[in-house]
Amino acid sequence: MEFSYGTSADAAKFEETLTVLVRFIGVQSWPGATEASLALEHGKEPALVEPPMPKIPQKKYKVNVKEEVEDPNTGQKVEREVEKEVERDEWEMWELKEKYQQEKAIWDGARML
Repeated sequence: MEFSYGTSADAAKFEETLTVLVRFIGVQSWPGATEASLALEHGKEPALVEPPMPKIPQKKYKVNVKEEVEDPNTGQKVEREVEKEVERDEWEMWELKEKYQQEKAIWDGARML
């Protein structure tokens, strides 16, 4: 096998070979084949960021609610944000747990790349 460089024909051969390799890798069913193909095409390491882990649903959660309270200094009613604890019913918890299981499966699959 003979390699050469420095001419426009050599540059064209390089581009053609690169295109064939990028296409070959891009159509594979390997996990991460698309990212590898793009990395080869652009000549840069892919910026892989780990996806955020889904949060486990909680039965009780806190929410900010606007509520009228009496100001201790003036005695007048003032609207303020107050943090209250709310409890979910069983049906809502079941739906949230199902959604969590689906998101976790997607998250586990995305981490395998």
